[in-house]
Amino acid sequence: MQISATSEQHAIPAARVTPQLFWGVVALSLLLAVVKRYPFLPSGDFPLGEGGLFVAFSEAIRGHGYRLPDIIQYGGVSIPFAYPPAGFYLAAFVADLTGADLLKVYRHLPIALNLLAIPGFCFLAMQYTRERLIFVCAPLLYAFMPESFIWQITGGGLPRALAAVPALFGVGLALRAARTGPSIPVALTCGVLVALAMLSHLEWGIFAALGVTTAVVTRRRPEWRSLSFLAAAGVVSTVIVAPWLALVLSRHGLAPFRASSSASQWSLGTFAKMLLGAQIFVGALTWPAILGAITAIAKRDLFAVIWAPVILLVTPRMGMSSGLAIPTALLAACGLKAAGDFIERAARGVSLVRRRWYPSRVLTTMRPALGDYAAIALLVVVSLIQLTPKIPRMFIEHKVVAQLDRPTRDAMQWIARNTDAGGRFVIVSDARFWWGDRIAEWFPYLAQRASETTAQGMEWVAPGAFTQRLQEIEDFKSVQWAAPPLLPEFVQRTYCDVGYVAMFLLPTSPEYAAFKASELYAEIYNNGQAAVFKRNTAVDAACRPRSAA
Repeated sequence: MQISATSEQHAIPAARVTPQLFWGVVALSLLLAVVKRYPFLPSGDFPLGEGGLFVAFSEAIRGHGYRLPDIIQYGGVSIPFAYPPAGFYLAAFVADLTGADLLKVYRHLPIALNLLAIPGFCFLAMQYTRERLIFVCAPLLYAFMPESFIWQITGGGLPRALAAVPALFGVGLALRAARTGPSIPVALTCGVLVALAMLSHLEWGIFAALGVTTAVVTRRRPEWRSLSFLAAAGVVSTVIVAPWLALVLSRHGLAPFRASSSASQWSLGTFAKMLLGAQIFVGALTWPAILGAITAIAKRDLFAVIWAPVILLVTPRMGMSSGLAIPTALLAACGLKAAGDFIERAARGVSLVRRRWYPSRVLTTMRPALGDYAAIALLVVVSLIQLTPKIPRMFIEHKVVAQLDRPTRDAMQWIARNTDAGGRFVIVSDARFWWGDRIAEWFPYLAQRASETTAQGMEWVAPGAFTQRLQEIEDFKSVQWAAPPLLPEFVQRTYCDVGYVAMFLLPTSPEYAAFKASELYAEIYNNGQAAVFKRNTAVDAACRPRSAA
C-alpha cells in the first residue's frame, strides 16, 4: 500500500545517475577497495588484528548446539553473552558449512563483508545526490578512506563489517523514500535492515536508525506520512530484535548494557569541543568535508550535516572509528564539487577561458571576491590544524590490522602446554594503547590463560569494570614507556596474584633487559621474539593492591 506524498519534496535536480553509471561506479569502487586493502592481506592462515574473543564466541555457539550461550570465560573473566550475536552465528555457520577452521573464517569473512559494503555505500550515495560528479567522487573517496575498512577487516571487525551492509542499504532506502514518497513496503524493508544491523553490532544498528530518521526528517516536511514511515520501520525493527533482547535481559538484566554504554567515557563537554573544532569529520578529507558542509547548508540540504554530529553524540566510539567516514565521504564529494565550481568562477572572472565551457552553476554566478579566497585559505588552515593530531593515529590504526606472527603464536601455545592451568599473566607488548594491543586480546584464546592486561570484553562485565581495567593498563604502560627498569618491581608489587609475565618484545628491548636482570623473575622460555618469566616466590616483595595503584 502506497503512502501518498503531497508535501513539498526536497529540492534535488532531475535524475542524471543512469544504471550504467551506477554499476560502473560500483565496479570501479570495488576495484579501488581491493587495491587499497591488498597490502593488508599477507598470509591467509590467521585473522588480521584482534579477534580472539569473537572466535571464542563462535566456538561457544557451536558448542551449545547453536543455542545462545549465557556467559563465556575469557581472560579469567566471566563475560555475559550480551553482544549482538548475528556475526558469531554467521561465522559458526560458515565454518560448519565449509568445514573450514574458525580462524580461517575470521580471516576471510570480514574482508568479504567489508567489500559488500561498497555497493551499499554506492546505493546510499546515489540516493543522496543526483549530481554525477558528487555521486562518482563519494564512493571512490569512501573506498580509499582507512576508516572504511581498518576496523572491519580484522577478526574482531566481523560484527562491524556485517552490520555495515544492511545499515548502508537501509539509510539509502530511507533517502530514496524521502525523495520519491514513503511507502509501507519500503518502511518494512528499512525496519528489517536496521534490525539486522542491530543484531550484528549494537552501535551500527543505532547508527542505521539515526540515519533513517535523519533522512526522513531532513528531506521531508514533518507530517503524518513521514511519522508513519518511521513508526512502521521502528515497529518492524523492534519485533525482530525483541526476542534476542528479551532473552539477554532475562538472564543479565540491564547491567551489561549499562556497562557497555559507560565504556566510551564520553561527555557533552568532549562532544562540544569536537564539534566546535570541526572534528566530526575524519581523516584526510576534513577540509573538503568542511567545504561540503558549508555548501550543503547554503543549499538547505541538511541530511549529512545533521547526521554527522548526531552519530558522534549518540555512538561516539563507533563514530570516531568508522561511522563518521560515511557522512565525511558524502560531504567531501560535495566539497570537491564546490571547489571545482569556485575554480570555474575564478577562471571566468579573469577571462582565462570562455564562459560557455562551464554550463553548471552550483554556488553562484558572481565573480569571486576577496572573501572567497579568504574562506578557502581559512579552510586550509583549519584542516591542517585538525589533521595534524590525526596523522599519528592513522599510523597506529594501520598497525592494529597486522597479524600475530608465528613466533608470537608459538609462544602462546607453549604457555598453554607448559604453565599452570590457573596461572595469571601480565602481557608486555609494543602497543601503546589497549585498543591497539592485538597480542593482549588474542592471548586468552591462544594461551588459554588469564590475562590481567586484556581489556577487550570487560566493557560488558559490570559498570566501572572496564574503566578500572583501562586505568590499570594505563598505569602499567606509563611505567613501561617512561621507566622500563622499574617495570619488574611495579608488576611484582601491583599484580599480587599474577605468577607470570609474557613478553612479546625482542631481547634487545629495555623491558626484556629489566626482567632478565631482575631477581624477582626467572626466564623459563625464549624463542627470540617472545619470552616468558615466572615470578620468583622466594624473593619477598611488598604487594600493593591494584585498586590503590
